[in-house]
Amino acid sequence: MPDIQKELDALGQARVYFNHQSVGFNILSGVERLGKVPITQARLGEPAAFGHRGIVHTALGLNTQPLSKIDGFREALMAMPEPPDVALMKFCYIDFDQGTDAQALFARYKQTIDELSAKMPRTRFMHVTVPLVVGKPRWKRMVKDVLGRNDDSYANAKREAFSELLRKSYPADRVFDLARVESTRPDGSTEAFEREGRRIPALVADYSDDGAHLGPAGRNVAARAFVQKVAAVLRAP
Repeated sequence: MPDIQKELDALGQARVYFNHQSVGFNILSGVERLGKVPITQARLGEPAAFGHRGIVHTALGLNTQPLSKIDGFREALMAMPEPPDVALMKFCYIDFDQGTDAQALFARYKQTIDELSAKMPRTRFMHVTVPLVVGKPRWKRMVKDVLGRNDDSYANAKREAFSELLRKSYPADRVFDLARVESTRPDGSTEAFEREGRRIPALVADYSDDGAHLGPAGRNVAARAFVQKVAAVLRAP
C-alpha cells in the first residue's frame, strides 16, 4: 500500500484547486483524517487565500443548478493571481434527476474546460465522475413504480451517463472516478441494481449514513483514492 503521507506531502507542496459541494466536504474531511496537508476554503473576493499551497477549495454554484457550478469554477480560476498546478470541479448527486440532459451538460462542461485549458496551459485539469446514491430495495422501487413516483436512485442512470462521457473523453490518468470508488466494495465487488434490463451502479450502503453522503467508511475510501489520484497527476511528466 502506498505511503499516504508521501502522497499528502506532494499535495501540500503544490497548489490544488477543487470546487465542490457537500460530498466534496465529506472527501476533504476524510483527507484531514489521513494525515497532514494544508486545506484552505477560499471565497471570491479573497485572492490571498487562492495563493495558499495544499488544497484550496470553494463551494461555488448552487445545488440542482449544475451550470452555476461550471460558472463558479471558471470565475474562481480567472480571478486567481496565479493559475494552480491542478484544478478540478465536482458535480453533486443532487444536480441530476431523471430529466437531466447529460449530453448537453457535458457539452457545456467540455467547452469551459477547453477554454480554461487554453488560457492556463500549465494547469493540469482533472475530471470527477458524479457521486451516486444508494439503490432502494427492489420492493420499494416497485411500489414507487406502481404509484408513479420517481425514485432518486433511478437518476443514477443519468449520473452514470455523464460519468461515462468523462471517461470516454479524457485520459484515465486525469479522471478521479468517484462513482466507481463509491460503487466498489472493499472486496472489489460492485454495487448495482437492475432496471428495465439495465444494470445501474449505486453507492455502497456501508459507505453512507443517509443513502447519499459519505459516512466514515466512505470518507476514508474516497479520500484515499482522491489523494492518490491527485498525487499521481502531480508526479506525471
